[in-house]
This record gives sequence, structure tokens and C-alpha cells, in this order.
Amino acid sequence: MKQVTNLGRNKLGSINWLTGFNISNFLLNIVIGMYMLLTRDYVKTVLGYDYTFMTVLIASETLPSIVSVIGGSIGDIIGRKKVLGLSMLGMIPLGLMGILEISYLPILAGIYWAMNGISQSIIMGALLHATNSSGRSYGYFMTYATLGWGLGGPIAGYLVPITGIRTCFILVSIIYAISIIIALSVFPKTAIGGEADLKEVFLGIKTVAYVFFAGSLVLAGINLFFGNYSLRLRDIAGSPEVFGIMLTLLPAILGAIVRPIAGVLSDKINPLTVALIGSIMELACITTLYYSWGLLAILIWLIPAFPFLDQGYTMLLSRRLPGRLQALAAGIRVTMSSIGGLIVLMLAPTFISTNLFYILLTSALMIITSIILLIIAKYRRSRLVDPWLGL
Repeated sequence: MKQVTNLGRNKLGSINWLTGFNISNFLLNIVIGMYMLLTRDYVKTVLGYDYTFMTVLIASETLPSIVSVIGGSIGDIIGRKKVLGLSMLGMIPLGLMGILEISYLPILAGIYWAMNGISQSIIMGALLHATNSSGRSYGYFMTYATLGWGLGGPIAGYLVPITGIRTCFILVSIIYAISIIIALSVFPKTAIGGEADLKEVFLGIKTVAYVFFAGSLVLAGINLFFGNYSLRLRDIAGSPEVFGIMLTLLPAILGAIVRPIAGVLSDKINPLTVALIGSIMELACITTLYYSWGLLAILIWLIPAFPFLDQGYTMLLSRRLPGRLQALAAGIRVTMSSIGGLIVLMLAPTFISTNLFYILLTSALMIITSIILLIIAKYRRSRLVDPWLGL
């Protein structure tokens, strides 16, 4: 099992760097949860059911995270703290969202998500480097993320009627800045970065190419199905309050419980196997969900399969690359979600006038293809000499 190293205290004095990173990750994901509710409420209040604008907004949220790979790579080459400091700029567009006209929202969202993707890549990469790719540490790290995301929406929903949306966006901006400051203040010296070169970065990308494509496909598949199935879930829920609990709060609580288990599992068995388990669970869930209704559908919806999927893919990427390229590994993991979202956006117009069954078939095909690619990646790895020997 991978062991956690260097848990010494840092500039904040009262907490070690791992605790500081967990707090920072918790706050970053509170920001995401609050952002999601605030922007959707803002668009609905001002523009009504403007699906064209929402499609543009979703694209602006999805595509910029591709720069996570660039940010992670630069951090590995010139130093991770420098790049993390740059990501502080993400607070500016958040603060302006409630001030400028709504037409500027997609541009502001794009800048925020680019900076957020970079910050996630650097913090996650440093964690993976300093803990020697410990699945247990990453599992707990993501437990904080899950709880933050689950709480962010309800917090914003409670505050908007009291303070107004402009004040809420300013508050989100401040929380984002605090999260980055905390991470910078406790940044572990063993994971500063700046040890890699451009040649190693390109070799690293080549090494995990199959894993990247497999991950992008499986994420596209589950996002395509679950995103559309949420409309049926709204009918099953009956009320907005129950729908919100089923959509975010309960999945966050169950995910937080399962995250540490997935983390320990990825230390005991091959993370590729964990990723396969998560993929098969997701495939089973979407298939049975299509044929389910009522309480049974709710129970299947709440099955926490994603923590195994995420844990497996993250550990697989991390352990295939050396410590000096862990921000790259994290950046690739973040970018997988972006590519998956892009695939969904490209496919969405095809399914607007069709039904959920065709969406199920397409999603299942993407997940099955990702499983095949994972198996190929395992086969190729078993036959290839470690590309990092001799570097």
C-alpha cells in the first residue's frame, strides 16, 4: 500500500499540509456547488427557458477545463506554486457575474472554469506527489470535495432570497480566493515541482493516452444518460425540494461515505480493476434505470458507483507517471471531464427529438468502448518496458 509522507506543519502552523489541502478542496467545491445554483437561477430569472443561452453557457463551462493539462504541465516544469498563484485570477470573473450584464456570463464562466481547472490540477497533483499516489489519501481528499459540492447548492439557495444574487456571487468570489490562499500557505515542499522538462511531458501524455480516451468516453456516456434522465427523476420526485435532495444532497452524502472505501481498495488492488468495477457498475445502473420507476429508480439513482470510477482512473493515471509529472496526471484527469462534456454537447442535438432509449444505447456503447480500451491499456502495459527507465 502507498504510504503518506511528509505530514509536517507548514505556514499556517496549526494544521499540516494534508489537512490544509482537504479544507481548500472542500471550499473550492462549495464554490462549484454555489456557482451551479446561482448561475442556473440567474439565467432562469432573467431569460426564462432560454436553451440556446444555456447551451452556450454549458460549453463555456466545459471547454476551458482543457487548459488543465497545460496548467499542470507548466507547473511540473516551472513550479506548481507559481501556477496555483496565477489561478487566483478566477475570483475576478466570479465577483463580476452578478454585476455585469447577463450576456457576459458565458465569457466570465469560461475564465473561472479555466482557472478552477488549473487550481484543481495543481492541488491534486501536489497531493498525489507528496503522498506517493496514495489511494487512501486521495479518497479522503475527494470526500471533502463531495461534501463541499453537496453543501454548496443548498447554501446558495438559502442565501439568495436573503442577500440577493449579486452579494452571493461576491461571497463565492471571496471563498474561492480563501481556498487558494490556504493551499498556497500549506503547500508541501516535497511537491513544489519544477523538475520536469517538455520532453517528459510529451512522453507522459503518450504513456496514458489509452487511459485518457477510455476515461473521456465513460464520462461522456454517464453524463449523457444521467443528464437526460434527471428530467424523468424530476417527475418521480414530485416537488422541487425532493428533487434537489435526490439530485445533489443524497448522492453527495453517499459518495462521501464510499470515497474512503474506494481509496483503500485502490491501494489493495490494481486501480485499473477499480476503474473497470466503476464502469461496469455505471453500465448496470443506466440500463436498470431505464426500465425502472418510483422508489426502485430512486434507489438505483443513488448507488454510489462514480467514486470507484473516479478513484480508479485517477490512481491509474497517477501511478503510470513519475512524481515530477503528477500535476500533468491531475490535469489529464480534469480534462477527461471536459472532453466528456464536449462529446455530450456534440451529441445533444442528435437526441433532442428522440427518446431516452436511444440515449441509453449511445451511452452504453460509449461505456462498453471505454471498458475495451481499458483492457487494451492493461495488455499494452504488460508488454511494454517502463518508458521512464533511463530518463
